[in-house]
Amino acid sequence: MVPPERVRTIDDTERKFVWGLVSFGVVLSFLFIFVHQTGYYTRPPRANGSCPDGWDLVKKTCQQAYTMTFQQYLPQFLAVLLGAVVLAVAAWRRHRVLASFTALMMGFMLSTVGLPYLMLGGWLILRAWRLTRYGVPGFVAANQAARQQAIERRGQRGARGGASSVSSGDTRRPPSANKRYTPKKSKGSRR
Repeated sequence: MVPPERVRTIDDTERKFVWGLVSFGVVLSFLFIFVHQTGYYTRPPRANGSCPDGWDLVKKTCQQAYTMTFQQYLPQFLAVLLGAVVLAVAAWRRHRVLASFTALMMGFMLSTVGLPYLMLGGWLILRAWRLTRYGVPGFVAANQAARQQAIERRGQRGARGGASSVSSGDTRRPPSANKRYTPKKSKGSRR
């Protein structure tokens, strides 16, 4: 049995990956300051199908591009920075649950860019499951432990006599007929 403290804490390998994604999150959050994003105002076209001056007709909708300011995507900046700080605290304190939950939430929030966070969260959860089930976090060692457990289970089944009861020759009676579900037997042909 693995001590619960070992399952709740992350080891040095996992900690390196968490610190790597903390640095990625900090860099990503500060990219919001320097990268200018473009937003679009939309409106329906006029009755004759044209758009006013300064607007472009895109797929039957008038569209005007504008440069977004930092205040317009400040919530995304703060969310990514806060997620990186929480991951840093989890790595510093070696807290597996906090690290995996924060990584998964950042991965869902950042969609495609958050794929490394999703992979980290899933990997941390998988390693915790392997620790509780097999006592080791690695794939090869968990595979060997699973094989050993399967051999032990087969040995216990044979000792109980599970296979011998089938070959003992006990004859079982067939189930009795039930009037509700068993159709009546016909006495002759109907023709």
